[in-house]
Amino acid sequence: MREMIRQRSLFDSRWAIALGVVTVAAVLFAVGMFLTGRDVTKSTPGQATVEASQGTIEDSLEVKARFSWSAAGRFDVLASGRVTGSVSGEVVREGDSILLIDERPVTALTGTVPVYRDLTEGVRGEDVRQLQDFLSRHTLSLSVDGVFGSSTSRAVQRWNSSRGCACGSSVPAGSIVFVPELPTRMRAADGLRLGAPVPSPALEVVGLQPSVSVTVQAGEAARIPAGAVVRVALPAGDVQGKVAAAGMDDGKGGVVFPVVLDHADCQAAKCPPPSSAEGASTVPAVLTVVPKTSGVLVPAGSVGVAADGGAFVTLPDGKRVVVTLGATARGLIVVRGVQSGTRILAQAR
Repeated sequence: MREMIRQRSLFDSRWAIALGVVTVAAVLFAVGMFLTGRDVTKSTPGQATVEASQGTIEDSLEVKARFSWSAAGRFDVLASGRVTGSVSGEVVREGDSILLIDERPVTALTGTVPVYRDLTEGVRGEDVRQLQDFLSRHTLSLSVDGVFGSSTSRAVQRWNSSRGCACGSSVPAGSIVFVPELPTRMRAADGLRLGAPVPSPALEVVGLQPSVSVTVQAGEAARIPAGAVVRVALPAGDVQGKVAAAGMDDGKGGVVFPVVLDHADCQAAKCPPPSSAEGASTVPAVLTVVPKTSGVLVPAGSVGVAADGGAFVTLPDGKRVVVTLGATARGLIVVRGVQSGTRILAQAR
């Protein structure tokens, strides 16, 4: 009987101890959950997680922009004497003086018929009409009829006086140049030197827009999107343009992309002026690969591609969430479909 009582007491003691252990474990678990504030959901064993977060990405390359100018036309100046002044590489507008020959101005006017004779009272022709067209926009009541009459003679005399040409009421052939399109840029042709006789040709028209290109390493070429923005740093201010077409292999481990610059920026005399025949210059530039983009960011490795081609990220419980992809740079992708603060698997599965 005593033996039975002793065994029962031993059983009751062991049961009480076991029950106490379970109770303590339960309490500790509950306290742990309370303190951490986490859900009971467990991540897949061995899988690291990351947090989707709000942020901004952008990417750019520092490159060199090459400016080159090529002659679109060459012009003679029908004047004897020596060159005493020249405007080369600057933007030339109608009525501007582009040369001084024996200190007499040579003026640029718009016209497709080149200068081939003196224009004096009594002559007629398309060259007279071109002169009258210019004068009519600066002188009142002048008919543009191609006939150099008395009204044209009076207008010419006033104009010659205003431009500092002691030419009376006529226009000597060596005092003007007709250029098909103005404004434009002009530069001195080879052989035109101060103090030297006027060469033939004397001037070259190179247009307002230079040919511009940027070169990147071949390994970077695939990252350059069509229309990528290029910002060129120039002494007179930045000039902006865009990649105009696919790049071409330069045979030296690089790829050359043509760039179209903002026309107004170049007209504002920001573009490097042409200084010599077929001259080129190289200046620093920044090529924007990915423009500044904000949104929810996730690592590129956390995004998977489903059988139907759609993109997804995976939650810690294994559930896939469909996302829409945006810009990508520096190993991060902008996505839509998950909120900032959501934890996802670092490696999609």
